[in-house]
This record gives sequence, structure tokens and C-alpha cells, in this order.
Amino acid sequence: MGKQTQLANEIIIALGGAENVHSITHCVTRLRIVLHDESQVNQTRINELTVVKGSQFQSGQFQIIIGPGVQEVYAAIVLHDTQAPKAVAQAPQPTKRWYQRLIQTLAEILIPILPVVIAGGLVIGLQTVLTEIEFNGMSLLIAVPNLAIFSEVLTLLSQAIFMFLPVLVAFVTSKRFGGSPLLGIVVGLTLVLSQTVATTSDVWNFGFLTIPGLTYSGQVLPAIAAGLIIAKTEVFLTRKIPDLFKVLLVPVFSLLFTLIVVFLIIGPITQVLGFGLGEFLRVLFGGPWRFLTGMLFGFAYAPLTLTGFHHLFLLADLQLIAMGGTMIWPMIALSNIAQGSAALAMYVKYRQKTKRQQAGEATQAALVGGVTEPAMFGINLPIKSAFYAALIGSGIASGCSVVLQIQANAIGIGGLPAILSIPVAMWSRYLGVIALAIIIPFGLTLIFEARKKENKTGE
Repeated sequence: MGKQTQLANEIIIALGGAENVHSITHCVTRLRIVLHDESQVNQTRINELTVVKGSQFQSGQFQIIIGPGVQEVYAAIVLHDTQAPKAVAQAPQPTKRWYQRLIQTLAEILIPILPVVIAGGLVIGLQTVLTEIEFNGMSLLIAVPNLAIFSEVLTLLSQAIFMFLPVLVAFVTSKRFGGSPLLGIVVGLTLVLSQTVATTSDVWNFGFLTIPGLTYSGQVLPAIAAGLIIAKTEVFLTRKIPDLFKVLLVPVFSLLFTLIVVFLIIGPITQVLGFGLGEFLRVLFGGPWRFLTGMLFGFAYAPLTLTGFHHLFLLADLQLIAMGGTMIWPMIALSNIAQGSAALAMYVKYRQKTKRQQAGEATQAALVGGVTEPAMFGINLPIKSAFYAALIGSGIASGCSVVLQIQANAIGIGGLPAILSIPVAMWSRYLGVIALAIIIPFGLTLIFEARKKENKTGE
């Protein structure tokens, strides 16, 4: 029996057997399982598995925190038992409140495109290194002219990802709501290519109908709306149009109806909402109270990841990036770094080999990869004092970040490499707040643990 197969078997047994599984999906770092009977779960046994960093019941799901290797574990579980794939396809979902359904839907749309967006952020970071960092008064690109072609390739990649972001979003949205992903691609392309018309005319004048010639390149909300509308339109027309004419009529009518509705009504509205959201966040984190709001964000972000609300900030980040830069992403990275720093303090404190290894792996995942679940669930939350220290350090560092007006021009890896997403002119300031996000949680964790030891000794 292979290692992954054995792991899948142990998880299924601890869940109460395959027959107890309603459905199983996964996000970036967690298995998300809906169960028939939650009382049958042996949570202690699951938490004792080597690859498991923690587990929790949340929003009608049992979530198992795995980390970056979650996809392989998910595949092994689904392939392990023939009942598991059936459960995935047929399981009814428990009733959720409207905001829980909204968050889940946004997560299902945005998480699949996250790796591509992060890749785009890293590409922009490499381009920054080539063009903005100076050595002996010259940029690396000028010092090594042969890198010019490489720079052009990086520019091509970054523009393709962020300019055509609506295509990716419409594709995933259409698929999520049961429509054809290919029609989602087409409607996404129309949002991007509409700028070629908008640059020549302020409006599209059909005589009997006038449509604003807006540009949607890099916009997320209009793309979600377009993907939703074309999916629902396609499903509706597929039911109504006779089979003989479906192939000819469903795609063209779906596209035409969607384009008219999106460009005439939904597109302008969602664009205004998007820019309104961006301006609100700029005021919130840019006013005279910005240290307080930044500190509150840094303090609250890690707890919000326990609820799923943190997915909403990806939408905010993408909107702010389309408007010139986001102050939220640097704070998210600082929160991740703070969790890694607290785990590092526990690594220093631990003497048992197994615990040191677990803390070391969690630290590396948070600081280098921006994946905090191993640190949060495996180390900091069980210790509590380490988690509180990370929240304090994250809050102070985030407050300083917005006071210093630090922004990112892309989303990258949410750990130390996040600096590649920051303009070079802000690097010195960001290195300063990174230092705060490392020193404060590390020091406070050791202080809190020392006081706990003193209190036990005093008793």
C-alpha cells in the first residue's frame, strides 16, 4: 500500500468511513468535508497524522488543514474508495446563511486563479529587480544588455495575466454556475477588447440604443457578473430551445444577450461598485486614523482566516491593483510573517526533536511560502500565547505599513518574498515593518512562555 493510499485510508476511517462523507472538496491548504454525522469523526486521530496541521468544524464543514500538499491528499482520498467520488458529485450541501454562501462562491471563483495571479506578481517582481535596482549607478538591465529579451518576456507575461484577468475570472465563474467555460472565455475577451472600441468613441451608438464605451481590462466584478449571466442564460436557453437548434442558437443568443446586459447595465454598475470599494479602502487606510485601522486589520486578519472571510480581501486586492496599488496585500504578508516568527520562537524553545521539526517546517512555510496554516494550527493556536504574540506583532507592523503608505503593485507570495511585489522606492520602509513583524512576535512569544513557566513554578 502506497504512502498516500495509506494516508487516505486513515483519514476515511477517522471520518467514520466513506459512507459518512457527504462531499469532499479542497482549497489551497485545506480539505473541506461535509459529513452525514459529525459525531462519528475521530478528530484526535486525524490531528495525530503527520501531514495534518490541525482541524476544525466551520460553517457546516469539517476542515482538515494539510498545507501546500492538500491536492495530492485529496486525490488519494477520492481515488481510495468508489463511494468518495459519488459523494463529491451527489452530496447536498447544508443550509448556509446568505453571507456564507456569498463568501464560499467568491472563494470558489477566486481561489482557482490565485496561482496565476501570484505568478504574475512574481514576474513583476523579477522585472522590478531588472529595471529598478541599481548597481554602480546602473540598472541590471543596462549593465547586462543581453537581459533585454528576458525583460520583454517578463513584460509579456505580466501584461497577459493582469490585462486579461477578466477572461480568467469569467471562465471560472461560468464553469462554477454550470455554463460553458468556453463561452465564459469569449465574454471575458469582449470585456478586455472593448477598450479597442472605447478608445475611438465614448459610446457605442446603434441609433436606437446607446451603450457606454467603458474599459474593463483588469476588472474583477464585471467579469464575475458577465460569467454568471452567460452561464444562467445558456442553461435557460438550453432548456427552452429544441435539440435540433441548440448548437446553432444557444451560443449566439447567450453571447448577444449577455453582452447587451453587461455593457448596458451590469458592467457600468459593477465598475462603479468596484471603484467605490477601492476608494472606500483608500480612505479607510489613508485617513488620519490609518494607524488604528491598519493595526486592527493586522490584528484581525489571522482570526478571519479561520472563518473564510479572508477570501474577500483577494477581491479587494485585485480591485485596488487595477486602480494603481493595494495597501492590503503588504499587511496580509506581514500577518503571515508574524505567524511564522511566533512559530520560530517556539522552535527555539522546544527541546523535543519532533516538536522542533514541526515548528521548523511551519516557520519555513509561513516565512518563505506565505502558508500560515501549519504555523497557526500546528503551533501557535495550541500554545495560545504564540498566537496572541503574532497578532500583536502583525497589528503594530500593519499600522506602521499604512502610515508609511506602503503599497503593492501585484499579489505575490505572502511571506518574505512579498517584498518583490513592492515598488523598489518603498523597499527600505517595508523592510522596516517586516523587522517589526519578526521581532515583536518572536520576543513576545518567548516572554509569554517564560512567564507561564514562572507562574507554574510559583504554584
